[in-house]
Amino acid sequence: MKLSACAYTNRGGRTINEDAIDYDIKKESGVFVLADGLGGHRGGGRASRIVCETLRTFCENALTQSGRVDAHTAGAAFARANAALKAASDGNCRPKSTAVLLEIAENQAIWAHSGDSRLYYFSGGKMAAVTADQSVTYKKYRAGEILRREMGKDEDRGSLLGAVGAPGRNAPVIAPPVTLKDGDAFLLCSDGFWEKVYDEEMLIDLLKAKTPREWAKLLLLRHIARAEPKGDNFSLLCVFAERRPEE
Repeated sequence: MKLSACAYTNRGGRTINEDAIDYDIKKESGVFVLADGLGGHRGGGRASRIVCETLRTFCENALTQSGRVDAHTAGAAFARANAALKAASDGNCRPKSTAVLLEIAENQAIWAHSGDSRLYYFSGGKMAAVTADQSVTYKKYRAGEILRREMGKDEDRGSLLGAVGAPGRNAPVIAPPVTLKDGDAFLLCSDGFWEKVYDEEMLIDLLKAKTPREWAKLLLLRHIARAEPKGDNFSLLCVFAERRPEE
């Protein structure tokens, strides 16, 4: 598989950007990470950077040694990120962050997340999977108490049921591996982005795009049109997987 990606992050209407993105592509494997430091906790920006670097470095080393993706590696990577945030804490605060991780190697992909940063997986011209937020708001949405478009303004949107660095609530949700097909694509994004852009719009823009950069531009045009003056940080990481001509 030939992998390509485009990343974008913006502080929105806030004074500080607490989102972070990190990724690396080597030949036909790649590690992609997006994190969102928790608002209201001191050091959110530092937390997201620590999480991104820790997850990417750990998974890169594991891929170099094994050449394949697996759930054990993803779980161990999050355990390492939790330990890194614990080590970064002081007497006044313990930094916390959401995170979403994607690993690709040998035409296989696996992903994991903690909190409400999301991964969308598109395959065969449709949305094939999306992560389930670890949040009170998402549970209300799944129960039919609120609509999708109301999630961004729900009173419980900041109440997370899981996050990297949260004592007793830091275990990631790990998806089973999938075998990639030509033209598969992934979107990793923070809540500041997906709250403004809907699932069907993501697919429509993907079908129009020839590169991750084109897809990102189309998505950002939608977000900009709906962004509020004091809106949240927003970030996205677009990933394409395409077969090489000789495959």
